[in-house]
Amino acid sequence: GAGAGAPSAPLLFTCRFEDGPGPVEIHLASIKSLARMREKLVEYVPPHPGAVWPLAANLLDPVRLSVVVHGPARMLEVVRWLTDAGLSSSSAAAASAAAA
Repeated sequence: GAGAGAPSAPLLFTCRFEDGPGPVEIHLASIKSLARMREKLVEYVPPHPGAVWPLAANLLDPVRLSVVVHGPARMLEVVRWLTDAGLSSSSAAAASAAAA
């Protein structure tokens, strides 16, 4: 479900890519609502194979965003930046889906 409070306009940056400077847009999504997070937790109670403590480990995207760049090469570069910064592979994989 959609939460409240996400800005409507993207954050705009110019970043230095391997092939030169280029625009990067960060689109912030609404924070997942507490009610929706509780619904997701119910999906992972025993006997579900993911029912391990803490159940909250199954909440992968309470805070969401999209990274938009021009082309797949630049998106892969952004994914490397994110993984080098210590973000999870699921976060980086989600970001890779936003290439324009």
